[in-house]
Amino acid sequence: MYIQSESIKALEDQKTRALEDQKTRALEEDQKTKINAKYQDLDTWLSRNGIHGEAKTEVVKIIKQNNVVETKCGDGGDVAVDLVFVFNAIKVCHNIKLKLFEHFCRNALEKVTIFQHRPSLENYQLESLLLEVFDPVSYEKDSYVIQEGKPDDKMLIITDGEITCTYKISSAASTNSMIPGPCFKKGEVYGQELLSKDHVIPKLSTRDVKCKTKVEAFALTADKLKNIDDLENISHDPEKANKAYRVLTTTRSEKMDRKEKEIMEWLSGNGVPDDLQTSVMKHIEANHRHVLGKNLDAEVDVKYLFSIGVSWDIEYHIKKHVCMRTLSKVPVLEWVDENVLHRICMSLEPMIFQINDVVFRPDDEIHWMLIIVEGEIELTEWSAHVPAWRGSVKRVNKGYFCGEELLISAFPDSSISRTPPAISNKYVRCCTKVEAFALTKEGVESVVTYYRDGINKFEQLENGRCGVVDTKGASTSTTTIEQRLDYLIHLQSDMFQQQGRRMDEIAAFLARLGYPCTPPAV
Repeated sequence: MYIQSESIKALEDQKTRALEDQKTRALEEDQKTKINAKYQDLDTWLSRNGIHGEAKTEVVKIIKQNNVVETKCGDGGDVAVDLVFVFNAIKVCHNIKLKLFEHFCRNALEKVTIFQHRPSLENYQLESLLLEVFDPVSYEKDSYVIQEGKPDDKMLIITDGEITCTYKISSAASTNSMIPGPCFKKGEVYGQELLSKDHVIPKLSTRDVKCKTKVEAFALTADKLKNIDDLENISHDPEKANKAYRVLTTTRSEKMDRKEKEIMEWLSGNGVPDDLQTSVMKHIEANHRHVLGKNLDAEVDVKYLFSIGVSWDIEYHIKKHVCMRTLSKVPVLEWVDENVLHRICMSLEPMIFQINDVVFRPDDEIHWMLIIVEGEIELTEWSAHVPAWRGSVKRVNKGYFCGEELLISAFPDSSISRTPPAISNKYVRCCTKVEAFALTKEGVESVVTYYRDGINKFEQLENGRCGVVDTKGASTSTTTIEQRLDYLIHLQSDMFQQQGRRMDEIAAFLARLGYPCTPPAV
């Protein structure tokens, strides 16, 4: 019997290893196929845009050295290879960026009125300055660049695609009709009037500007233009252009430093420990400092912090430090295991509400529970059955929560079951701007499903093991035992897929960042 038991165990181990090897090979093959396809897309994009020879070789070399394609494919997203992708990929190489900017924009810029009276745009200082203020952008087909009645605050140098303008004309019969206007295609400039002196404050657009196809372009916005004084004179004087470039880049550097300081202040003010603050700043410095530069004037709040691309494990630990104490105060979670609270932290989403925003109305279904990070919320008791009746008014702020009724439907008496949706009996309004983490209905369902399915699979696995043990001394055939073992292995594989998939993704992500391939401790 001992030999039979050892044989069964060896068979089980062999089949488990075979399943794991098969899964790993399939994932690696799929990843390799995606990466090769992206490099083919990159080659096609470069050739279609007339980038050949040394410039093409240099771009591909930079992208390969930095594993840009591998990282994008590994993150699970299907990122299009376009102008934005390429310029973000080569962001650290000023010279090659400048070469490509000249390639795409020089001929188009020479058609712009303020540049027409100079002999040539071959001016390193001016081109470096323009590269700082023009950003690569892409618009999907049928999306709006500018809508009628909104600020006309963009100038586009189109590198691919076509945009069309239409004017809304009101007739005496009070009906509106759309009149087609000019089209702008590859190599043309839309919105050069932004550069005129009487356009300091953007005017409201009298037309819709819409993409006929997908559009790739370099965009200059009114906000960026504010950083340059008298572009027309600067364009004729290399010394002035150089001075403006130095001022602009110095200003950006100072703003970047200030932005990093504001991030540190937010983390410190919300109780994030020093070592985690250091990890956040190191990660930003190494991987995402360019993201800060895209929106230097944005306010640092919870939404901003979770939009700058810090790694998943860092985000998770920030949520734990900020939210665990508040979660432990929620009555329905009082006796819940700490691991469940950690799992809830994984599902939290950052949210911002402005002053006077209504979070819940009476008799509305509750779609989220909020953990307040900053700001103040007013809760007023309300009865739909007693007209004009108002109950007590309560104000809560940082460290408090509201919408906990959502959890009662998921964890009644600490058991897992489905009940009717939670309905608000309060009018909940923001007295100030509010920063919060939200546990949505979908997030609750994710946590519940994770533990419910895990418990069910574990029970099935234990019952199956008992079934194999019960065959000891019986006349059960080897075939029957193998069938039961196959069933157990299938259950184990199912559990690994349901409970381990996310950790596998985290481990792979951390490995690409150079961290050990282990998930964060919970």
